[in-house]
Amino acid sequence: MSIVSILDWEQSLQNSKSMYRTILSHKRDVLHRIKEYKRLGIFNGSDRDNLLYYYERDNLNITHHRKNALRYSIKLSIFNSIFSGEKVNRAVVGKRIPLTVEQDYSEADEILESGDVTAQYANSEIYYSDRVENDFIGTYPVTIERTEDYGDFLKILVDDIVLMDKPINFSISYEEWKTGYKMDGKRHVKLNKFLRKQGFSQYTLDYYSQQIKTEKCLYLTVSDRVQHITGMAFYSSGDWHSMSGTSCQDPRNEYEECLDLLPSLYDNKLFIAFLHENMEDVEDTEEKMLARTMCRLINVNGKKFLIGSQLYGNNETKDELDKALSLLNSYNIFSLRQMSEGTTNHKERTNGQFLLEEEDEIHLCNDFEELVNCECPACGGSGEYTVENNRGRNIDINCPVCGGSGEYETFVYASVDTYVTIDDGKELEPYDEGYTHYGDFILIRIDEKVLGL
Repeated sequence: MSIVSILDWEQSLQNSKSMYRTILSHKRDVLHRIKEYKRLGIFNGSDRDNLLYYYERDNLNITHHRKNALRYSIKLSIFNSIFSGEKVNRAVVGKRIPLTVEQDYSEADEILESGDVTAQYANSEIYYSDRVENDFIGTYPVTIERTEDYGDFLKILVDDIVLMDKPINFSISYEEWKTGYKMDGKRHVKLNKFLRKQGFSQYTLDYYSQQIKTEKCLYLTVSDRVQHITGMAFYSSGDWHSMSGTSCQDPRNEYEECLDLLPSLYDNKLFIAFLHENMEDVEDTEEKMLARTMCRLINVNGKKFLIGSQLYGNNETKDELDKALSLLNSYNIFSLRQMSEGTTNHKERTNGQFLLEEEDEIHLCNDFEELVNCECPACGGSGEYTVENNRGRNIDINCPVCGGSGEYETFVYASVDTYVTIDDGKELEPYDEGYTHYGDFILIRIDEKVLGL
């Protein structure tokens, strides 16, 4: 049986047992020191206070960890009782199928042309960068099974059973959970009805009703193709739980954010992973992306990994995509959720920051007319004007043009009719959901244990 969801209980039980033994050993050491101090007649002052404090603290911690160990032991015992014991195998991923679809810049340009915000940049070939060498690109057949969800359901039952404090005499198999029907004596009844009869809470009944139980054979494609990256939202199946059934990266939604498509094309460590129903969907992807995520290629200790980012789709398809990514761990492909418990911030260099350079030719055509004050041309702004009298002497007088103010008011007319070229630049950064982008490098949280490092 491969139900990962009880491993945390098993680990918690082992941790509580280990802590119980460690603290019990410490308590015995403290007790030995108290007895020795008393024998020597020095059990007083700060030494006495400290030893008594440690003794009381250890007593409390011993009780706490003993209770924890007992609680998890009981839960595991109940879990094993209600689990039917059947063999439930986790799906095996099919062999990776090479991606044969070619780069299609014309198709990518048509996507950019579908919205006014990106239409003027419909030349995808100048933005696109070949991806770094990798072994991730391809299509992976996956069977989305619900073994972890089944395990989560059994854990919810265990919590209710502990609260009810009543013995149990039944088990629930994976097939019963999946189909929603259980044998009650000789009758086949709905599982929820059976659980209600057993006294389970409405919370548990609602939890079961809201779980996704369908299994599907799907395909997950990891692609570096220009049309798939440009179409990361344009190719949506149309029922995603976000903007107009797609996302802000769909040029048709006319959001300024869709300009991020350009640096996403430029970033040579950015890939798209998307879920689809048929192999043919890779060739004709329009309205075929059930869910998608952008993936970051990182290099840790000489090993390459592909880490997903935020998921886009509806509740069911996002869950399926997350499970599909988890199934690809043997290929060093992981979901963002699998990294959530990690404590290491990995730094990865990237060429992702993109300078969007724009050149515009502007026609200037205008007439200007205005009364303006300028420096007096007669006195040079001094307000004084030198004249020669009849006797040949120079005399300074107030300037007769400006009246001594030094300024002269005049009417100016100008006309312009010409074309000028102006340059403009804007720094853009690609996808940064699930990590932090710093232009030429990113910081992304990783879980080295999950990555097998």
